[in-house]
Amino acid sequence: MKITLGKCLLLAGAFLCFGLAGAQTVTGSVSDGSGPLPGANVLVKGTTNGTQTDFDGNYSLDNVSSNATLVFSYIGFKTMEIPVGGKSTINAVMEEDASELEEVVLIGYGSQRKSDLTGAVGQVDADQLQERPATSLNQALSGKIAGVQVNTNSGRPGGKSNIRVRGFSSINSSNNPLYVIDGVQLPQGNQANFSSAIDYLNPNDVVSIEVLKDASSTAIYGARGANGVILVTTKRGRAGQGRVTYDVEYSVNQFGPNRAKVLNSEQYAMIEQLSWENTQKFDPAGWAAGNYAQYEPRLKRANPNVAYLFDSDGNAIYDTDWSKEVVQHKLSQNHQVGFSGGNERTTYAISLGIRDDQGLLKNTYLKRYSGRFSIDDQIKTWLKIGGSLSYNNQTENLADTNDQVPRRMVEDYPFYRVLCTLEDHWKVYTPITGIIHTRKVPEIR
Repeated sequence: MKITLGKCLLLAGAFLCFGLAGAQTVTGSVSDGSGPLPGANVLVKGTTNGTQTDFDGNYSLDNVSSNATLVFSYIGFKTMEIPVGGKSTINAVMEEDASELEEVVLIGYGSQRKSDLTGAVGQVDADQLQERPATSLNQALSGKIAGVQVNTNSGRPGGKSNIRVRGFSSINSSNNPLYVIDGVQLPQGNQANFSSAIDYLNPNDVVSIEVLKDASSTAIYGARGANGVILVTTKRGRAGQGRVTYDVEYSVNQFGPNRAKVLNSEQYAMIEQLSWENTQKFDPAGWAAGNYAQYEPRLKRANPNVAYLFDSDGNAIYDTDWSKEVVQHKLSQNHQVGFSGGNERTTYAISLGIRDDQGLLKNTYLKRYSGRFSIDDQIKTWLKIGGSLSYNNQTENLADTNDQVPRRMVEDYPFYRVLCTLEDHWKVYTPITGIIHTRKVPEIR
């Protein structure tokens, strides 16, 4: 009995020594070819034995069998499997998975897979933003995200575009969403001339946009996120060879196909004469009494104040189409230059932009000079700092502060001439009453 027990203990000790001899510690690093990947997962296949890489992308894993297989995984990269084969150092260089990158979106508290959020978060990347030229970021978002309503209340360059994420929630306070650019919150209220703070950001500096629509995603921002949150991520440098980009756009504004149809001078004179003659049918007694004789178009056109607009037969000398006279077809241009690069420790990005948008209405324009500089530096393995500096100088000449310009395009009389030379005063003649209003205005041409 004693001999048997001793043999069993000896046999168990032999197996234990063999097992200890087969286990080892494996160290190494995980990178993507341009830099380390901190937080990557390293797991012994088929077991729960695993670890994560540190800030420098290094790892150390104990109790690894010599014939085991290590599994490396990281969000946005393809999973790798590398046999140990008795090696004590294993370095993994992971490849990006484009399909996985598209499924990761930013939310208030970090990042999450798009499939886990259903319709709570909408995302737009840089390629989608560049599909059509846009002066402001609000205009670039139009029609890009379901459930996000973009209203453009004016055709002026880059102006008066409103975004509604959750509809209209208040009649007294602002319904604008909260804009967060690289973690910095912008003012929510309307700026001068019904613009918003996001209108002064160069859309070419944006790399992605996430719109948070549900309460859980916007919870970190409190009451300010009640109307939704729009997270804007700008371009930053990446380690590797320096990169220089140049983008240019040219465009000319044109009227749409459905131009408003208005009367010309001849048609207007005919309608005016007909309306005066119809008075006899509706008020025969007043017509017979001569109550409407003073309103005869022929007599009003003989008035010395407006006689210069008609010939001796009472026909209009001028035939003005105001929808053509108040518009311009000037060349608009946009130039963007970018520089980026860096090494494994420090990365940088510089962008410069000049935009000159000429509006459809005469003398309207938007001119913007913008510049942006960002830098990130990995000072220590546990400390990384970064900063951004932006400059924007924007000048606008607006014609939509009220409804006078579009109204005058269809309401002003066609027998007016474009240039008024009577002491630069515009004489507004009302044919129905014969009253002449005079006001000081600049010359149109």
